[in-house]
Amino acid sequence: MDSESLDIFEDRSDTPEVWVLTKERLENTHKAWQGLDEKSKIILTWKYHLKLTDSEIASEMGIKPGSVRMALTRARNSFKKKVQELDS
Repeated sequence: MDSESLDIFEDRSDTPEVWVLTKERLENTHKAWQGLDEKSKIILTWKYHLKLTDSEIASEMGIKPGSVRMALTRARNSFKKKVQELDS
């Protein structure tokens, strides 16, 4: 994601400092997403973007629903860790 594509998020009422921090946070979130493995990206996308249930995800991936929950936990933790590393 380039800086021009982030312009759509600009709220002109914010101070320049708030805008810079928001822009950095969005860039770091994007970098963290790019750093995830494909399985994590898929499972997070299916769960939170497509709103699939654990059972639906399990069926699509050919795994047990319990395995979906573990994979989601790992993916969320990995994403959170990557974002925190980039934010620090």
